[in-house]
Amino acid sequence: LFTLLTEAQDHLEAFYRRFGCELVHKTDGYFYLLPTGDKISRRQLTPGDMLVGQALALLYLAPSTIERGGRTTHEDVVAQLVVVLGSETLTHAFNPKQKRRVDERVAQKNVRARIGDGIRHRAALGFVDIAEDDSLRLRPSLLRFAEPVRGLSEPAEALAKLVATGEV
Repeated sequence: LFTLLTEAQDHLEAFYRRFGCELVHKTDGYFYLLPTGDKISRRQLTPGDMLVGQALALLYLAPSTIERGGRTTHEDVVAQLVVVLGSETLTHAFNPKQKRRVDERVAQKNVRARIGDGIRHRAALGFVDIAEDDSLRLRPSLLRFAEPVRGLSEPAEALAKLVATGEV
């Protein structure tokens, strides 16, 4: 499919332009469609979904994930977010409307559930594959979540700072 996209890029760009989309090709080796008109609906991710995507992108760049062949777990995603954001900020990020303090265990359970939802949404969009043993195989398209730090000398560190400051 990649060869098809690269060889037919000029034709496909004209084709998708008719539908109000731009075919974007990044040097990392992946393509995506960017809606430019109103013919195709734009679906914006929630801040929580963006945080999950950025945590997955950080894990994709992590040497430990590379050593495991691009595989990680749900727990690794939760741990990555806790390390970057801190437990309290993470709880608030996934429960922004919650004003009163709830039981810590309930809050953590809710955060884990929302992170799981975010992972399943990323899987449905083709960013990760969920294996039968519930491990995650991270795909190169996750680098789309690292777009704001593309071209910087230390993208993983810059992305971690971006997530920590809450800029999703």
